[in-house]
Amino acid sequence: MQVELGLWRGTYLNHPEQLWLRWWDESGNLLLTGKEEAEVERHRASVAEERASVAEERANLAQQQAQQEQQKRSQLTEHLKSLSPEQLQALGISLELLD
Repeated sequence: MQVELGLWRGTYLNHPEQLWLRWWDESGNLLLTGKEEAEVERHRASVAEERASVAEERANLAQQQAQQEQQKRSQLTEHLKSLSPEQLQALGISLELLD
């Protein structure tokens, strides 16, 4: 693993912002401490949990909308069934479609 020491400005271990010697990889990326990695993972988990919650809310809403649509179709079907065959024919609706 090729790493190098470099300067980094920031707050570390509750010390005020200043220059620190930190490890960097060969691509110039700061290598995080265990505590920093844990914080990044906590943030990722929080974002994933929030996304899952939003997805669940969307799924619930879609289910509610589907139930409402089904209820509307049932009400319309029942209303159409109460019409006479002549009225259905005038509307261009076949009685077999209502079953």
